[in-house]
Amino acid sequence: MKIEKYGAIVPTAMFFYLLISGYNIVNPLPLTYDPALHGEISAYILPKNFIPANWQPLSDVAYTYPPLFHWLAFLISLTGVEAYRVVISMGLFLYALFPVTFYLYGLSFGKKEAIWFSFFGAVQASLIEVFAAGEYPQLLSMNLLLIVLFFLNKRSYGNAAIFSGLVLLSHTFSTVYMAALLMVHYLIHMKRIKMQDVMKFVFAAFLVSFVWVTKYLEIANSALKGSWENTIWYYQSGFVGLDKISSMFFSVMPGSRMGFVLLLLSLAGSFYLYRRKNYFPLAIFLFTIAFTIFHIPGTQYKFPDMLAIAAPPLAAIGLIRLLEKRSIGKLAVLSVLLLIVLVNPYMNANNLRNCCVSTDIPNVDQANLAKWLRVYDSSNSVLLADGNYEVWFSLIANKYPMNPRVSELEVFTDNYRLRLSDRLDVLEGIKQGMLAETILDKWGVVYLVTGERLNSTHLELVREENSTKLYKYYA
Repeated sequence: MKIEKYGAIVPTAMFFYLLISGYNIVNPLPLTYDPALHGEISAYILPKNFIPANWQPLSDVAYTYPPLFHWLAFLISLTGVEAYRVVISMGLFLYALFPVTFYLYGLSFGKKEAIWFSFFGAVQASLIEVFAAGEYPQLLSMNLLLIVLFFLNKRSYGNAAIFSGLVLLSHTFSTVYMAALLMVHYLIHMKRIKMQDVMKFVFAAFLVSFVWVTKYLEIANSALKGSWENTIWYYQSGFVGLDKISSMFFSVMPGSRMGFVLLLLSLAGSFYLYRRKNYFPLAIFLFTIAFTIFHIPGTQYKFPDMLAIAAPPLAAIGLIRLLEKRSIGKLAVLSVLLLIVLVNPYMNANNLRNCCVSTDIPNVDQANLAKWLRVYDSSNSVLLADGNYEVWFSLIANKYPMNPRVSELEVFTDNYRLRLSDRLDVLEGIKQGMLAETILDKWGVVYLVTGERLNSTHLELVREENSTKLYKYYA
């Protein structure tokens, strides 16, 4: 039986497999506040300025987050669908799209390779945390990067440049990773690539992304100075440790970043590509592995994500070559291995939903209260809630949260830090039964959501859902 006869059936089936299993992670809401952050950008910031300079009306922090995902979400939301629902749907679609873009990438190797690229692309995509964490612009950039790799393999550098520009408009780290891969590709094939082709490539990529190039200069300056807020998450540089390496590469349990089965198949594929002197996919794999186990500050979360780009091609090619030497015993073993990796998307989705629902998400009563408030008052007034669910609650209610959870890739202003500090003071006062009304006045807070019973002549209890109370503040 020639599997290539079935063509697009495999990527189509894997698309719906990821779509259905991924739905368990985002229903009724995603696990973290990240999708709400992207919803805020699409609902509040872009309508004010399609190429934003800052996070107004949410804060005065300068804006450098690549905008392509949010542009798309904003434009789709003009149909009348709430922006946060558009964002969630786009995230799920982009997650399920991996088998399709891997199939396209695989076609640059052959029809049989394309089918197995699609299969392993779906499996490896389910093992990364990007989708579960709600980092949807990165998902967009990774799908686009696979298209870049397809055109690089086809030596279609003009099309590769166009999609490289779109990657630049999608995600900062993916752009850095792509730049490294482009350099590797050039070094491997430099004898065949003319300098004029390089210049045309750079110009075309610049032309697509020129509206955002200056923002990358700001980003580079922030990174070099260490003024990003996310520097608080930087790990010490160096090897990640044997325990993490073991759980990442040698585990057969669902949820490992790569797993032993994919590692073995990737090593088999690496050996074959080396013998055939097809060095570029092998170089991508080795480069990604190297900086996954030895990380640079600021990249500790991201290189493991890129295993979803680097590993599937090697695993697919390794499996194809092993299948060429047929035997009943070998086919039985490979069938068991494939079954093990095939259950990963479903198992991982269930495990995440069962173990990792966080305080970032409003409960059912809070979500119902937010929906009610959206109808009761359609204005974009400021809202404060007594928990991390504030950003989701506010977005569902069509309000501005006092803490909009501005991306930690930005440089926070003193005014924004004061806003966050004042909010904590209000929350502490609520616990002690003393409402900090001067702070509410300063930041224009209109609504308070809390489980506490508050007494003030300036407060009106508007609605209550079980233990969650909605107050309206009158200055």
